[in-house]
Amino acid sequence: MSENHFWFHKYFFLLLLVLWIRERERERERERERERERERERERERERERERERERERERERERERERERA
Repeated sequence: MSENHFWFHKYFFLLLLVLWIRERERERERERERERERERERERERERERERERERERERERERERERERA
């Protein structure tokens, strides 16, 4: 009985250890995915900012064109 008891606990704790390690790996993967999502969001924001800057530049160009037509 005692030997069976020992093996039971040994494998039980090994199982817990494996489950704990797998959970930590899943958590790390979720964190990596969140970081990738944050990076994609930052990239989208940079792209929106570049688009706003291009629009401002086009507006300045149209304004300069109107100034030339008035002159």
